[in-house]
Amino acid sequence: MSEKEIMRIINQANSNCLILSEEDTSNFIFPKDNKFWAVDPLCGTVPFSCGLDSWGLSVAYLAKSKSSSVGAIYCPNIGETISCDENSVYINKEKLLVNPEFPKLRDLTLCLEI
Repeated sequence: MSEKEIMRIINQANSNCLILSEEDTSNFIFPKDNKFWAVDPLCGTVPFSCGLDSWGLSVAYLAKSKSSSVGAIYCPNIGETISCDENSVYINKEKLLVNPEFPKLRDLTLCLEI
């Protein structure tokens, strides 16, 4: 249900742009202009099915030009929206400040849903 509503809203605003949805990739062909919407109407299927709060809805507009790429993840159970544009990341519209002492990539941990 959320996928249809997300697609309806995108099509109202930008009807000539292709949409890639995790739930339906059968008819998607990458456009020559490299502009498209990417949608995951249930990001975190396993946490959702287990009754955990760590799931959300993901939507992004991707374009060849980084200056026109944006995205958002809405996590309704915890009341957070994480979004980004070409310059910044926001949590509930508050700009996230990156620590200049950010660790090196080799020092980070990556978690994946299985």
